Amino acid sequence: MGSEVVGIKHDEVSSWMIEHLDATAPLDFELIAGGRSNLTFQVTDAAHRRFALRRPPTSHVLPTAGTGRFLSGLRVDDFIRRTSIVAYDRASVRRAAPVVAAFASMERLPLHGRSVAIRLE
Repeated sequence: MGSEVVGIKHDEVSSWMIEHLDATAPLDFELIAGGRSNLTFQVTDAAHRRFALRRPPTSHVLPTAGTGRFLSGLRVDDFIRRTSIVAYDRASVRRAAPVVAAFASMERLPLHGRSVAIRLE
């Protein structure tokens, strides 16, 4: 299979992605540098499709991004799931298109950027 990367159980993650995301084997995992609290990987399949994969750090330190120094452990809010529903009209999609394209490029997920273009067709 693809490349081995520290922090990824390659065979298990590959099997899951092939089954649930219709990825095509072999999968190649590449660590994207710059994350502070979570590790982010770019996963590329044999069809050259790219996926983003995030996971907690591999160290013994909890992934709190430093907030453990000044916030208490758990609050009631920690057990409430939040959901946001974002609705865009055509004009809003047109205004957001350049920003979405820029973020999609930075995240190396070009199909996210393409989804806006499709909505404007």
